[in-house]
Amino acid sequence: MITKCPHCNADIKKEDLYCPNCGLGIDKEQTNPQGVPWDNRKELGTAAAAYENMKSMLFSPGKFFSNMKKGIDHKSPILYIVIFSFAGALFSSIWNLLLESESTLSLIKTIAASFGTRIKHQQAVDLYKITLIGRLFFIPLINIVFLYIWTGIIQIVLALFKVHDRKFTTTSRIISYSHTYFIASAIPALGLLIFYLGQFISMVIGLKRVYKLSGGKAVSAVLILPLIMTLLIILIGAISNLNIGSL
Repeated sequence: MITKCPHCNADIKKEDLYCPNCGLGIDKEQTNPQGVPWDNRKELGTAAAAYENMKSMLFSPGKFFSNMKKGIDHKSPILYIVIFSFAGALFSSIWNLLLESESTLSLIKTIAASFGTRIKHQQAVDLYKITLIGRLFFIPLINIVFLYIWTGIIQIVLALFKVHDRKFTTTSRIISYSHTYFIASAIPALGLLIFYLGQFISMVIGLKRVYKLSGGKAVSAVLILPLIMTLLIILIGAISNLNIGSL
């Protein structure tokens, strides 16, 4: 009987204790993972598959990533990120429109004034609405860009950790499914904090379950991109201060 290696997806025999392709040990309970709901969206329907995927990710992420198939395709994680990014942006935009934050409207007026244009309250409201609508398309695009950047960086880290069965599509699926928490951005004030914490925790769990990393290695792999971005921000701020000081 032929089955699949849980590490590299190569064909293995039922009696094999080690994969002939990648050489890693075979855990019989991990062979042929059944997949996650998003893999079965043709049978379930896109909306139902997204809902079941979200429910599984939020309440049992360990089991979810243990069942996740490796590889698959490039389109699946992109579509998943677009759906949850759009949904999160939509709900948060609706909430913001209902609130019409005075501080935000004042900021819009201040920015307009800095360009020599004075605008009335209703004009500021209209600009605010246009900005929120623009977010519906801008946020999914940004998240897709970060999906590929983050995947590439984590792949480099996995190579340094000598993870032999690393696949770009597998890592991108881990990151993509962690964006399930972006739906929390609709929650006022605490939404983004919940998203970042949920994404971080789910990515660590995903890397541990899928690539058999230790907790420390999984955490370091996830934190590389935020650390790089933080250092860049500090560097840009320091350069800006030097330029201002020299004037």
